[in-house]
Amino acid sequence: MAEVRGNEILYHKDGAGASATVNSYNTGENTELSLRVDGKVDASTPEDMLSQLLFGHIPLLIHSGAEEVLVGLGSGVTCCCALQHDSMKRLDEGGNFAGSG
Repeated sequence: MAEVRGNEILYHKDGAGASATVNSYNTGENTELSLRVDGKVDASTPEDMLSQLLFGHIPLLIHSGAEEVLVGLGSGVTCCCALQHDSMKRLDEGGNFAGSG
């Protein structure tokens, strides 16, 4: 794992249902970003990307006829993956993200 040098908060907002923070950190080779909701990393470049992709595809591969999906708000990667499946007719967001609504 690369050494992390410097961690800068680019954005922070406390909402009624959650707190959101966007961090920038340097690994020596790259500057990476992370989106944290209530302190948990929900999206990042590149560490969390595989999870985001799998959360969008695996449920729809297992239940291939699904026409509706409920997802949370984050980076949008999972939504994008779900919408690539031909059976999809409806995608709803399932929460009040900090500052939305």
